[in-house]
Amino acid sequence: MRAEHNPIRRAQKRCTYLNAIKAMCAYCMGCDENYLEPGFRQSISDCSSKDCPLHPFRPYRTEKLIIPSERGGVLTEL
Repeated sequence: MRAEHNPIRRAQKRCTYLNAIKAMCAYCMGCDENYLEPGFRQSISDCSSKDCPLHPFRPYRTEKLIIPSERGGVLTEL
């Protein structure tokens, strides 16, 4: 079976939290199920839309997301 490179189609085939976030970010950058905007992964990584609720969880970033835990420790996600 061939890997699906379009995040929107991947989310339609197997809807997980991560696939849904990748699909929404790709859609926001101009992609759809039949078209991938050239450089969309880098555009998502460089996204500056701080008002977006998905901004802290956006994929294709090199830095890690640090979330403080309820017990005072730190959880590293993504």
